[in-house]
Amino acid sequence: MYSQPANEAMATMPTYCRTLSPNELAYGLNDMFNRMVIHAPPALISPLRVRIVWAIVRLRHSLMACRVEMQPGRYDDAQFAYIPPSSPGQALAEATACVRIFDDVTGPELMHTYLNGPRTLSSECLSRLDVARHGQVSPGVHEFHIAFMFHHMINDSLAVYQTQNLVCELLGGSSSPGGAPRTDAELAKILDHEWMQRWGAQRLPQDDAIVPATEVRILGLPPSKFHDAAWKVDNQKIQQRFIGGHVFPRVKSTVFNIRLVRAKFDVSQTRAFFAKCKAERVTVASAVFGLFNFAWIRLCAAHPEISAPKDLPILMYTAISLRRYLKPASLLTSYLSLALDYHNIVLPAFLPSDADPSKVFWARSREAQRQMFKHARSPMLLKRAVVSGKTRGERAKAWARIDDAADGTLPPIPRAPPAQSIPGPKPAPSLALLGVTSVGDLSPVFRTEAYPPIKLIDVIGASRKAPGGMLFATRTLFGRFDMSVMWDTEGFPPGLMEEFWRYIVDGVHEYVIGDESLKGTAEEEDCLRWSPPRAKGKL
Repeated sequence: MYSQPANEAMATMPTYCRTLSPNELAYGLNDMFNRMVIHAPPALISPLRVRIVWAIVRLRHSLMACRVEMQPGRYDDAQFAYIPPSSPGQALAEATACVRIFDDVTGPELMHTYLNGPRTLSSECLSRLDVARHGQVSPGVHEFHIAFMFHHMINDSLAVYQTQNLVCELLGGSSSPGGAPRTDAELAKILDHEWMQRWGAQRLPQDDAIVPATEVRILGLPPSKFHDAAWKVDNQKIQQRFIGGHVFPRVKSTVFNIRLVRAKFDVSQTRAFFAKCKAERVTVASAVFGLFNFAWIRLCAAHPEISAPKDLPILMYTAISLRRYLKPASLLTSYLSLALDYHNIVLPAFLPSDADPSKVFWARSREAQRQMFKHARSPMLLKRAVVSGKTRGERAKAWARIDDAADGTLPPIPRAPPAQSIPGPKPAPSLALLGVTSVGDLSPVFRTEAYPPIKLIDVIGASRKAPGGMLFATRTLFGRFDMSVMWDTEGFPPGLMEEFWRYIVDGVHEYVIGDESLKGTAEEEDCLRWSPPRAKGKL
């Protein structure tokens, strides 16, 4: 379905529209940022080549070039709108407007500005690319920090990494096996081809112009009222099991400051980590929940002032990728879309006084794994993902109405009458302590053999958060496991999150690897800290 645009300049191209799914609608604030550090000959990362490549990527993945349209308060009618470029030259011009090339600006500075400064993305611009050129690191080779920015409603972590690999393949790859990197002219030919096969003699159908929402691709046809009601009942029963009464103490503040720290473990320690998990029949992601569990218990023991009821368990949540269930409808179907669900893990909040801590740690990790496998392997997984997406969407709309009423976009919301108490026992709380994104081993995603002149040094990601927000993440790249945490330093008591983080990192050596002498040997990085500002320029 599409309508003709009112803009006369674009009258030859239709406007394609698609309604946002409830899950997409729920990701209002979480703008994603992922910084890739590479070493490459500067001629391969020239401003022109970067802009051509970004134009190619935007043609292949049209959500990046969409805008979001919505009348005030009409949340259910929010839609992606896409006007295809009228020519390859127009595609390049539009991409150029979303690319910035900086000199003498550090990658951490770019990241800090994105996470703590004014919002970079908007409903009119759902993706951007920044390149910071750091100068020569060896003869003929320079360092580049490439920042990929996406609105979370159009993407998730795994697709971001796939897009980073695609950009490297285009910039540093060859058109023939073993050949030289593509020339500027060859990249321009790819741009011409990508536009022609989509918008030349024959135009794409709706589902290829804008990739359908994950919920639609999962279900195919809309569910019947009976199935919809049955899935809701199933979801309600599951939610009743998610009991949690532990949260970090928060501090009210008028200022906001995101900090991002990371701990990287060398190859030998990573091998020991993975080998121990395998011996204990536990995935790495499950062992991470064991680390969180023990770190929280330690933190509460060191801080009696923290409200930590022993009779209530600890609730944590994690993202689940649905990407493996999404098969492309055609060769031209984009892989770039939001394909996430979430699941909760519930673990005890105490340690038995007479138990071996190591045995308890692995028992907790196996319990986290049992819960995760039960959910992920259920035949109801995809249906439950649709229902939970609707729940998140309804919650997001409720908060949006409050925010829009507060800033005057909508009329004030009438005050609801006081809720009447319902006889009987109160429902158990369902408070989450933290969330974690575990993306697994990224080495298969980055096909570095396809772009020999480019050396991938590092990747690190984060997302904008509301005041008081936080998120943990884990990944493995080139044989090295790393963990990171980002949080609003003004929203927590001073030093508390740093102490919790120390217990997690030390726990890797103490409980997983089993060698306390290694404490303090992880490579730790304050990812948003940079040297004093220098003169900077923008091309």
